[in-house]
Amino acid sequence: STLAPLGLDWQNEIKMNPQIPGYRYYSGSMDWGTLTYTSKVDVLDLESEIQIYFSNNRITNAILIFGPRGLNDFNCILKYKQLTSFLSDKYGTLSYMREVKDPIVEDLITTTPCHTVFLGLYEVSSYWNKKGFLVEMKLLGDSEGYYIEIYYSPKNKLKKTKKTNILKKL
Repeated sequence: STLAPLGLDWQNEIKMNPQIPGYRYYSGSMDWGTLTYTSKVDVLDLESEIQIYFSNNRITNAILIFGPRGLNDFNCILKYKQLTSFLSDKYGTLSYMREVKDPIVEDLITTTPCHTVFLGLYEVSSYWNKKGFLVEMKLLGDSEGYYIEIYYSPKNKLKKTKKTNILKKL
């Protein structure tokens, strides 16, 4: 389906490494539980990487990471907003957004909004809870640079009987 994150088959057992248009296999194996792909072509002028996690040959979750190349002190908020808009086009209205800003940010004179992310003084996360998937996007920074990480995980649909059996054991 066009709504499936990263164009991957999240429903069926996977026999071999998936092919992802625009990405090349980089490392890992399904037996180890993780595959990593790197971008052949930049998206929004950002390099990217995809990490896919498996259990019993089924995808359990995936992370799409943008950066550090392409993200800097002056554009990280703009790129975050652009990606928010694209994700909203695909998954519908944002479920919620969480911002945490240290009050010391108001006292800083010579810093960009992005640099406060790098310093750990500002955090922003956006969430979509639609179309069978939970999608969370975060803006992060460290000594290597800035990153925008998008986490995808399918909503687990516990069957009522299975849930009842679990509840009995708890």
